Amino acid sequence: MADAAAEDAASAPGSAPGYGAGPEIELAVEDPRWAEALGGEAALESLAREAAELALGAAGIGGEGRSVSFLFADDAALAEL
Repeated sequence: MADAAAEDAASAPGSAPGYGAGPEIELAVEDPRWAEALGGEAALESLAREAAELALGAAGIGGEGRSVSFLFADDAALAEL
């Protein structure tokens, strides 16, 4: 049973060999409708973490020691950037 648990842990996002512990995720939620639409801020963080890990992994970049920021805002706020 311990082998199955170790195998599950080894296949978790951010734990692949050479990938490290995964990136630090920073969220800025300027429009609360994002959290409402996606099931709360915990769901936003989970979605952001998965997106960051997949993008970094696809680029062959380890996530350990990195930081990825996400901005959840409306179109008007983005147009001002």
